Amino acid sequence: MLNDDVALRTRSLIREICAIHEAKINHGVVAPDYVQVEVVCPSTLTPAALVNDLKERTLSALQEQFPDLQQQY
Repeated sequence: MLNDDVALRTRSLIREICAIHEAKINHGVVAPDYVQVEVVCPSTLTPAALVNDLKERTLSALQEQFPDLQQQY
């Protein structure tokens, strides 16, 4: 599922969203079937809030850019 262009765009979106929240990415992996990211959140942001925002924004942007994903998810 997360390969080629979709994986590259996912990685880019995660970087953008973390930058918006001033969260520092220590390590990250975008594999074909999962995404793993280790981040340091600022004290004003809970990890749950960051994860929710990452999930919502990446899903929305990926479905918009890759319409085939809408049919699957």
